[in-house]
Amino acid sequence: MTVVLDIGAADWGTETSIRKLIDRFQPDTLFAYDANPVFGEGIWQEGRTVVIQRRQAVWTYGGLVRFHGGGTRGYVDNAVESQPGTTVECVDIAEIVKDYCATRDIIIKADCEGGEWTLLPHLVATGMDECVQLLLVERHGGTDNEWEALLGTLRCPVEEWQ
Repeated sequence: MTVVLDIGAADWGTETSIRKLIDRFQPDTLFAYDANPVFGEGIWQEGRTVVIQRRQAVWTYGGLVRFHGGGTRGYVDNAVESQPGTTVECVDIAEIVKDYCATRDIIIKADCEGGEWTLLPHLVATGMDECVQLLLVERHGGTDNEWEALLGTLRCPVEEWQ
């Protein structure tokens, strides 16, 4: 049984990460996360896949973070209330992975506008990267050397997401 975590699951016109992930992996469950306030919430069936869409940020802890941006793009951080942005609920990526580690194959897609620089080290520090069968990630920022160094710490297969 397979679960997919789609981090940064906003729709981009006719091309959606949700559809691409279902077509490629045929998971039993797909959790679609996006902190953008324009992102909807809901539960529906796509073939054999149950899709659970949540308007939440995936971060390094559960609680609240700031969402910065508008339209269909944005990013999150643990900035203080006085900075621009909208406060949104967040969930800990390591806790999500831990919930499924013993019973499911886990695939993570992360297109989180720079959040990968925070999320991936957190997966490594908690050991939860070892539970991930495949990590699909889009890089935002950083140098090639910094990116290669970060990827070198991961104990799971990684592919570039586009």
